[in-house]
Amino acid sequence: MQAEQRQSARFQRQFFVTDYQDEQFEFAFEGADVNLTGLSFWLPDAELLRPGQPLALRVRADEVGETYALDSVEVVHIRPLEKGVMCGCHITQVSSDQLLAHHRLVMLNEQEAQQAMSASQLHEFDFNNQTSPLSTQLADYQQASFALNLAVEELTAGVQQDEHHWQKLEQGLGHLMQKLSDDQQQSVLQLLEMVSGFQRQQEGRNQQVLALSLLAKMMVHSPQEAQARLDWQTLVRDFETNFLDERVLLAYDLMHQGLEAGEALERAKEQMDDELVSPH
Repeated sequence: MQAEQRQSARFQRQFFVTDYQDEQFEFAFEGADVNLTGLSFWLPDAELLRPGQPLALRVRADEVGETYALDSVEVVHIRPLEKGVMCGCHITQVSSDQLLAHHRLVMLNEQEAQQAMSASQLHEFDFNNQTSPLSTQLADYQQASFALNLAVEELTAGVQQDEHHWQKLEQGLGHLMQKLSDDQQQSVLQLLEMVSGFQRQQEGRNQQVLALSLLAKMMVHSPQEAQARLDWQTLVRDFETNFLDERVLLAYDLMHQGLEAGEALERAKEQMDDELVSPH
């Protein structure tokens, strides 16, 4: 993860940050702002911390009644400002309990929840399942099974598509090598467009497989306490809306109606194609 300022949506919040060992917050620093994958706080001296330094922190957010630990945090920048020295940090790894607590601090209302989630990058979610308790609800494992089955189907279909595109690319290269005429430049441009199209498709598919895998892990590690489960379900819905594309979301719904993963993906594509042909 590069040490750079995060450009995702940041929100001003009232909170305090201290070292993990300071359970009573006797030496706490005042918080500055937060986003879904990080937080910033004020330092009295720029020499206290340095960029790239790993931290284990405790956070107390009085306005939402949360006190929680973040044991895998990295300093991203130390920035002198008019108010003081701002220390910006990225959460490098997070458990389900930590993510839920931080989520409550960041997303105080629906509008800010959408803003924070939509501005976050999928690769920033490093969900630590080793420190997250397993769910005891059978329904959570069924949801995880659906997500994993879709991921396998998506990856399998993607491999076949990759082979087809590579064949077309090889054919294009062969034709290009035989050409010495003035239209060679146009052929090169067309070939480059094919490569770009392949890269876009592969990147999109990989993102969907990663999102489905993360969704499955989040389902399996759902919290058990009633209110925490409700908050976690809201977080999961936000995740689904922002990181799963329309076809996969539709297939996910169809699996709840009894379809298996491959059939659900095929049916979802058919429905979307029909809507394009005859929009309502």
